[in-house]
Amino acid sequence: SEMVISVGKNIRCQIAKNLLSAHGQIADSGNVNALIVLTKFILKLSKQFDDEFFELRPKEQACSSESPPDKGQ
Repeated sequence: SEMVISVGKNIRCQIAKNLLSAHGQIADSGNVNALIVLTKFILKLSKQFDDEFFELRPKEQACSSESPPDKGQ
């Protein structure tokens, strides 16, 4: 079953994936100040999506770091 979403929502989704990927990279680099700034930004941004819902496929997990964002999409 296909799900149709708006172009704007798709762009926001990709930006969120990129931010989370960058967050992981910054955490790995040990740049604490940048990590704190990006964490605050992501948390503030995430509150705007509290009323949006999505369906996880059986193999996905909500907070899994094992599934990084798809590159080049």
